[in-house]
Amino acid sequence: MKIRIVFISILMISCNGRNNSVAKKNPHVKIDTLIFSSSGFNSGHKLKLATDNKFIDENFWASCLGGGGRQKIYGTYISDNGKIILNPKTVHYIETPMFESDTLSKISISEYNPDSLEIKTEYYLVEWRRNKYLLSESMDPNYEMDSLYIAQNDFIRFAQYYNSESRRFKFDDFLYFDNEHTCDSLNPDFDYEQIPIKWRKYFLKKPIVTTIKRVVKTEVIKDEYADGYYCQIELNKGTVDSIYNGLYFKNRTSRLTLFIDSTTEKKSYTTIFISEKSEANELIGTELRTRWE
Repeated sequence: MKIRIVFISILMISCNGRNNSVAKKNPHVKIDTLIFSSSGFNSGHKLKLATDNKFIDENFWASCLGGGGRQKIYGTYISDNGKIILNPKTVHYIETPMFESDTLSKISISEYNPDSLEIKTEYYLVEWRRNKYLLSESMDPNYEMDSLYIAQNDFIRFAQYYNSESRRFKFDDFLYFDNEHTCDSLNPDFDYEQIPIKWRKYFLKKPIVTTIKRVVKTEVIKDEYADGYYCQIELNKGTVDSIYNGLYFKNRTSRLTLFIDSTTEKKSYTTIFISEKSEANELIGTELRTRWE
């Protein structure tokens, strides 16, 4: 019995000695990580920034029929006066099969190649209400330019959310950090200085109120999806009132929403869909705002 107690004592001393040795060689320092994230339909994006200036940019997706994939880009970053600059190094890519009987379609670990794989590498930190957002000046390839939209980047899309405070734009693929320990009333005013000058014009200082002045023309459409009319309308305000192409408006009930597609100094225009031609004249005088209180 004494031999057994002595053996256990020796073992405990040995383990403690080994643990202390490891602790001296590699003292543990806690690395805090700030995670900015966004989510979409069966997909998500996370950018993890650690205090040791390393980052992980992770995209993941899934199919409704099963399977999916995950891409992680590792590297370092620097923080310079409210700007985050990423320096990607390696890529881990895993794609899982749709069915259990399928073989794994792709697994790879490689050096980051900007020619074959492009991510946003420069972000500005923007604070609004209790959240912190990372916004990039790079044009987003997922948003194509057409007659209703201007070329999209994070700042332009975020301006739509800021101007309207509409949930339509709230989760528009922004990387954000929910700072749950702050209160809206502590910082109610938006700091325009945090927005680069070239994008500042998209952020309105106050809501714009306008009305539909006239119906320019209507054009009948018939296809397999809908029968009705395209109705081009004219609003009574233009660029002198800070209206720009792509600006979002809605009526009080939010049943009529639109994006401006062309402007003059004192007028602006867009085209909307109506089901009956008689509805066109009913539009005249409708009040529209970028944000309703």
